[in-house]
Formats: sequence, structure tokens, C-alpha cells
Amino acid sequence: MVQHLYNRAETIIGHLQYKQKPDFFARISTEVFTRRYIKNENQYSSNVNVLFDSKTSESTSGELKPYFQWWMTNDENTTVIDLTFKTSLDAIILIGGLWGVLFLAFEFVFFRRN
Repeated sequence: MVQHLYNRAETIIGHLQYKQKPDFFARISTEVFTRRYIKNENQYSSNVNVLFDSKTSESTSGELKPYFQWWMTNDENTTVIDLTFKTSLDAIILIGGLWGVLFLAFEFVFFRRN
């Protein structure tokens, strides 16, 4: 540590909320779950580094004592992530659309030959 400075650190904890939509195959209802993560870490230096005894108002050992201060705070905002997966209905619609395109292509080929 540097003389006459003390280190301070701040850790900001963020909140994530996942909303997993139903896909009608593995789940039918919407699931909501929350996770916490370290959003940001800051480190500061200040020019005060003495711990005073409350009775004598002097430093406890007569010399400067460095110390470390750490804050943990919660972020005010919550990040919401919507997880949406393909449903079985989407797969049926995709196959139906593919069948429609193939049918149209074969129709043009057969009408040109006749």
C-alpha cells in the first residue's frame, strides 16, 4: 500500500430475471427465475489511513495503520431476458410452408410440359 492512502473497493451486484416461455413440448407454463452477478467493481484510493481509538482519539499504536474498506451495493435496475424457443406448432408450419413451395415448383414444371 502507498503511504497515507487507503484502498476502498465497491462491488455492484446486478440482478438478471429470465422468463422462459412455453414451447408446448418440454414445458407448458412460463418459468421465471432470477440470478445475481457481479456487475461492476470499482477501486478507489483516499488520503486518510489512520484508525483512531475512540477513547484517546489517537492512533492505537502511535503509527499510521493502513486498512481496506469494501462496499457491496445492489443495482437498482433488473435486466429481464425473455427466452423463447421454437414450438411444435412452428415446426409444423415450417414443414407446411416447405410443402407449399415444393408443390408450387412441381406445378410449374408439370404445366410447362403439358
